[in-house]
Amino acid sequence: MGLLDKMETIPADHKERIIDCLKKNKDGLTIAEISKLVETTRHTASVVLAELRGANLIQIRKVGIAKLHSWRIE
Repeated sequence: MGLLDKMETIPADHKERIIDCLKKNKDGLTIAEISKLVETTRHTASVVLAELRGANLIQIRKVGIAKLHSWRIE
């Protein structure tokens, strides 16, 4: 089962809520913060973020040991 197969099993509302969350938090969020705000698992959040990163819709920056995910400015 590849990444594309897993993406089909993730509810669309999770993707939309993660995107909304990223757009509202301009400073960026960790995967743990995103999963808590969206009320999903860290695994689901990381799969959605990987898809968004592959589509070049988000940027990731390291701050210490944390990786902050943020929406690219439109």
